[in-house]
Amino acid sequence: MAKFVTYIADPELESNVIKAIAAIKGELTVRGVSIDQVREAEKTPDMTLVCTRQIDFAFRRVIVDKSMTPNEISEMLRPNSQQPQFTFNSEGAKVICFVGLSGGVGTTTLTINYAFEKSQTSTVMLVDLDGKNPDIARALGLYRIEGRNEKISKSLFASQGIPTPMQCDKFVFDLGSNIHHPILESADEIYLVSRIGFNTLARLQELDLAPTALVINFADRTKAQIKWLSQIEEAFPRFNILRVPFDAKAFESAAESKSALIEIAANSLARKSIATLG
Repeated sequence: MAKFVTYIADPELESNVIKAIAAIKGELTVRGVSIDQVREAEKTPDMTLVCTRQIDFAFRRVIVDKSMTPNEISEMLRPNSQQPQFTFNSEGAKVICFVGLSGGVGTTTLTINYAFEKSQTSTVMLVDLDGKNPDIARALGLYRIEGRNEKISKSLFASQGIPTPMQCDKFVFDLGSNIHHPILESADEIYLVSRIGFNTLARLQELDLAPTALVINFADRTKAQIKWLSQIEEAFPRFNILRVPFDAKAFESAAESKSALIEIAANSLARKSIATLG
């Protein structure tokens, strides 16, 4: 029987991992709440650590996140399981990824708007790889784009899942909040999307990712946000940080029109901020 130790702060994710361990008839030996417990569990041969970030461990380690379903986690945890190999050939096109520090930060909205911007001068394939909440089709009023390339304009296409082969200049991926997606390893640019709050700095410090830029969505000029942003800038002086102002009216208009800011609110500050990416 496979033995597992968990080191997961999020109760919902931990619950899904426990269900996944039970589904493969594994044994949850330790529910770790401290790194000392992980080190103690490391003394047991052939133990598997299930965690949410990079932690040195003597034996097998499986990294999970909230974007994964219990079934996906089960497949990852199976002893001696061969993880399905993710293969993608960009055929020389640039690979640009948007990924959220968490869910609900507007990653899909920013990905769509970026793709529309870049399609003004390049041929762009907009790809939804958010396994938990694939929303690009709904946001753009498209229907059944799984596994096919849907034409939005003469230079912009969309797909859900790995697109069928086509010639383009840029692939723009929406990864939801899956910060461990294998496509990140071959990305030319990575935009990490986040709201800013009291715990943003702590979450960034746990992250094993080097983004091209940190995109602060729903940004405003409150004293609290200014303070938290200053802390992030001090902790990560080399970070390229872009603020996208909160503009409810502009984004709502684009959402209602199943389109993007460049077509609905071209003069909005939010649109102008997104246009500076890349």
